[in-house]
Amino acid sequence: MTPKPSLIIDVACAWSYIAFERVASVITDKDRDPDTYPLGFLPHQLDPSATTTGEPLIRVLHERFGPGVDAENDRVRAIAVQEGITLDYENGIHSNTFDAHRAIYDASQAGRGPSMVRALFRAHFSEGENIADPTFLTTTARGLGVELTQDESTRFVRDSLEFVREKKISGVPVLLWEDGTTLKGMQNKSTLAHLLH
Repeated sequence: MTPKPSLIIDVACAWSYIAFERVASVITDKDRDPDTYPLGFLPHQLDPSATTTGEPLIRVLHERFGPGVDAENDRVRAIAVQEGITLDYENGIHSNTFDAHRAIYDASQAGRGPSMVRALFRAHFSEGENIADPTFLTTTARGLGVELTQDESTRFVRDSLEFVREKKISGVPVLLWEDGTTLKGMQNKSTLAHLLH
């Protein structure tokens, strides 16, 4: 049996968004539905101290990285456009992603993992939504036919964050297979097509 891959991501990471769309595109090109493809998701948090109420993303980026971050944002935008992604940093909300990862777990259990991941990325990067807002998460989940859990998803995300830390993974995206094979960083579609059967 082919080992199952998991994509380690954070919903607040633009590179994770681009990597996800490349993986989903490769799966679709193989005439497979991403929601039924055996792909797992594991959480990473770029900023576990972020609040759930949120604050303007562009302000946070400027405070942390200085004015030079605008040029980097433009560079990432240009790459994202090639994957059909719009990155709207100016209207984005910087907030905690723990509960978004919980929603991804619940959606994965219901066979809608990739659909939830895409909805959360789009909401965060293109639609100016606060992806930590409970009402937003509940509405998004119901739109996908997913019921959100409390204890089960919280336990999974906490355990998975610890698992990822133990693997000494400090940056995302990362593809991790059940047999331990690890692929870090951005990959082109031809590489992904070769690895994703």
